Formats: sequence, structure tokens, C-alpha cells
Amino acid sequence: QIDQFLEKRTLKPAHVIITVNDNIVKKMKLIHKQDIRVIANGYQPGTKHLKVTSRNEKFEILYTGAIYPDHQHVEPILEALKLIKDKKTAEIECFRLRFCGKFSSELQQKIAGLGLIPNVEQMGYLSRAETRRLQSSATLLLVLQWENQEGDDIIPLKFLEYLSAKRPILATGGSEKTEIANILDITKAGSVIREPADIADFLLKMNEKFKMQGWVKFE
Repeated sequence: QIDQFLEKRTLKPAHVIITVNDNIVKKMKLIHKQDIRVIANGYQPGTKHLKVTSRNEKFEILYTGAIYPDHQHVEPILEALKLIKDKKTAEIECFRLRFCGKFSSELQQKIAGLGLIPNVEQMGYLSRAETRRLQSSATLLLVLQWENQEGDDIIPLKFLEYLSAKRPILATGGSEKTEIANILDITKAGSVIREPADIADFLLKMNEKFKMQGWVKFE
């Protein structure tokens, strides 16, 4: 409550309050009486897009950045790959899921427990330049949405980097009412899919396009 008191006192003289998305506006209107407007975060439009000089042999799914186990669930994408492995045994060899960031023993145990070590890799920390290069060359970029309503307004930096990389985005977990889901719906830059079976079907359909074209188009 002390934080809320200080916030109200600090912002009381303001005629207009600016924040970054509509979900935060709803929360702030419960506290503040002023006019509250949105100027969204984003990426520099003039950012030079990294050109990819070679195509991937496999359908590369990439996640970059930290994973917060208490708030984000990695199980849906892993279970989707396990379904592909069990039902479409030959197809699983087409996929490679990479995690770029801090190595997690807990995540590695989950990967091993599902028999996915040949198909899922933790790459550890990489330089920002290498991370951006991998984002631009990936077939599909993965977002793990927050698993509670308090995270509906969270837009991680990686998501803005994903949009800048101009590669299709898959958001798992969370809900269809998040800011991420709203942006993907407006831009058509990706999909929100929560159930492992639906994720598996989506990946198999995307892989058919990948096999025919050697690439998956970014909308």
C-alpha cells in the first residue's frame, strides 16, 4: 500500500499519464483519476534487418532469454514435440528446438524425461549479436506467455526483437487476452496456441510448408 500511496502522490499534479499498453491502463484507472493514454513500446523501424545467407536444414524453433518457471510453462512445446515423436516418428527428425539463455538443469531433466535430447538443445548464453542472428535465421520464434492474469500486460524485450527479426512467432501458454496475443492478432505475425495437441498439429502443418519452400513466410 505504501507504493500505491507514493505513486498517487507523485502523479497527482500530472494532467496526463502515459503508459505502454491497454491492460496497464485498466489497472491504473483503478487508482488514478487523470487522463491515461498509451504510447506502446516497440523497436526502431530503421533497424537494419539481418540478411540470412543460408537456409536451415531442419525446422528451427528458437527461444531466447530467461525462463521463469513459476510464471512460464515450457511443457506445452515439449509435450507437442513428444506427441510428434510418438505419432509421427519420422517427422520428429525434421524439428530442432533451441533455448538460448541460462542453462537449466531442471529443463534438461524435462527434455531427457520426454526422450527429446536429440531434438532439443540448450545453447547457454550467447552474445547479443549472435542471438539476433539466430532470431533472424530461425524458422519459428517461441514466446512463453505468463500463466496468470497479472502477466497479461507483459511484453518482454525478446518479443519486440522477434518482430524486428521478421520471423513467424508462436506464443504458448497464457491466454488469448494478453497484449502479446493482441499484437499478434493485429499484425498477423504469429499465433497463440496453448494445448500441446494443437501445437503439434500446427508444427506439422508449418513443416509441410517448410519442406516445400525451404522457408516459412513471415506475414
